[in-house]
Amino acid sequence: MHANKKMDGFLLIEWLIVVMLLMIVGPSLTNFIIRQNQQLNELCEDQEAVIEKMEIYHQINKDIQISESFSSDKCHFKTSQHNIIYDVKNNRLRRRKKKHLARHFHTIYMGNKDHWVAITCNHEYQFLKIKGIVTKEEINWQFITEN
Repeated sequence: MHANKKMDGFLLIEWLIVVMLLMIVGPSLTNFIIRQNQQLNELCEDQEAVIEKMEIYHQINKDIQISESFSSDKCHFKTSQHNIIYDVKNNRLRRRKKKHLARHFHTIYMGNKDHWVAITCNHEYQFLKIKGIVTKEEINWQFITEN
């Protein structure tokens, strides 16, 4: 019986030591975990932004490859069957496409974030330069055209 009370006392001291260590280490460990989580979220957002830019680049490149003529003032591409216009509305990049004889455009908003300010196109010689202004940065793309 005496040995059992001694064991209970040792367990109580061990628990007190564990609780004291958690009180000392806990806040710094919690702050470390919070910082790591924030960095991971920022990394994920950056990767999503890069993927979004790559998708937009790919779509513009596809449109340029099938286009027959360009109108630089509005980022307007003409293909054999369609008119395609890139512009910014409500801080979103949009792609409007319609058949030559149709009345209405089919509009697709590209990307998930409302951070586009403007887009401009400049066609010089065999190069089409597209400049996109986003809230955090400026995007400069250059495409080689056959026209």
